Amino acid sequence: MSEIILKIGQLARRTGLTVRTLRYYDEIGLLNPSKRMDSGYRLYGVEEIERLHNILALRQLGFSLEEIQSCLDNPEYSLDNIIIRQMKQVRQDIELKKQLYARLKTMADHIRFAEKISVDELIQTMKVMTMHEKYFNEDQMEELKQRRNNIGQVRMQQAQKDWQELINDVRIEMKNGADPIDKKVQELAKRWKKLIEEFTGGDSQIQNSLRDMYTSEGPEKASQGFVDAEVMSFMSRALSSTK
Repeated sequence: MSEIILKIGQLARRTGLTVRTLRYYDEIGLLNPSKRMDSGYRLYGVEEIERLHNILALRQLGFSLEEIQSCLDNPEYSLDNIIIRQMKQVRQDIELKKQLYARLKTMADHIRFAEKISVDELIQTMKVMTMHEKYFNEDQMEELKQRRNNIGQVRMQQAQKDWQELINDVRIEMKNGADPIDKKVQELAKRWKKLIEEFTGGDSQIQNSLRDMYTSEGPEKASQGFVDAEVMSFMSRALSSTK
C-alpha cells in the first residue's frame, strides 16, 4: 500500500463512517491519528487505515470495542487472520441464507397445496426455525442437532414436561414471596441449571449464544411462551447465588 495521508473528514467520506465515530475511536484510544496539524486536524496514514479495517472487520464478527482493543494489542493478530475470519463468517452467512431459502420454498409449497395449514401457523414455524439460526453458528447448530438425536424424542418430550413443572414450581415460590437465595429456590435453580446443561452439553459458547438470544429476543419469545420476563429475572438472581 503506497503512502497516503488523510484528514479525518476525508477518511470518514471514503470509508462511510462518521467523523463523530472516528473522533470517538480517538478518544478511547482505539484509533489514534498518526499526526495532528497545528490547526487541530487529525491526520491518518497507512498504519491507521489498516488498523481501522481491522476494527471494522472485528465489529462485523460481533466483537465489542473493548474486545477489539484487546485483539489489536495482541501481536498474534494480523490483517490476514482477520480477513480469513471474515471470509469464514461470510461463508456461514451464505449457507444460512441457502437454508432459509430452502425452508421458505417448502413453506410456499405448503401454502399452495395444503389448505389445512394456516399462514399464521407457517409464519410462526418460520420464526422459531430462523431465530435459532440468528444466534447459533453452524457448528453450534450441528452440535445441538447431534444432542437432540442422542437424547432421543422420548427424553426431549420429557424435558419439556420437566421445564413446565419447574417453571410452575418457580411461580409458586414467587407467589409465596420467596427470596432468590432461599433454600427451596436454590434447589429450583440447580434443576434449572441442570436442564440448561443437558440442552447445551455444558458447552460455554452455546450457553453464551443461548443467553444472547434470551437477552435480545426477550424470554417469552425465546422460550416460545414457556418463560416470561418476571420469572427469568427471578431465576437469574437465584442462579447468580447458586454454588
